[in-house]
This record gives sequence, C-alpha cells and structure tokens, in this order.
Amino acid sequence: MKEKIRTGSKTRENNDVKDISVPVSIFRDRRVTVFERLIEYLRDEQNLRYCKIAVLLNRDQRTIYTVYKRVQVKREQDEANTS
Repeated sequence: MKEKIRTGSKTRENNDVKDISVPVSIFRDRRVTVFERLIEYLRDEQNLRYCKIAVLLNRDQRTIYTVYKRVQVKREQDEANTS
C-alpha cells in the first residue's frame, strides 16, 4: 500500500511506513491515553520520527512532539511515586 503525501505543489510516494502493525496489547496501560500510548509505541518501538508519525496520524508534528513529551513526564511521575 503506497500512501501519497502532499508537500507543497509536489506529490511524492511514501513507502517508508507501509507495514506498521500495532499490537492491541499496548493499550492495556490505563495510566496514559490511547493516543499517547500509540505515539509512544511508534516513537520508541518502531523508531519513527515525529514527522512520520504526524503523517500517519494526520496531525501536526508539533502535536506529536508535545504528546510524546507529556507521556515521558507521566512515566517519570509514575516512577517517582512507586519508588
């Protein structure tokens, strides 16, 4: 499956992210939202850049960055509370 990405007046095909599957089990963690967990998974497990995740989810890459950083803060708080 090829996805077309519109960049300005040009269109290019994006083959880099065609076969990404997300296991449903990652959403069991109720400490973060589904969206936060999805971004965390794509960034940490699939090693995707913010811009690639933004294209996949049809969001601005600044939003992806903000959500990812928010998840990191939540994880740090959870670690501090359990220690």
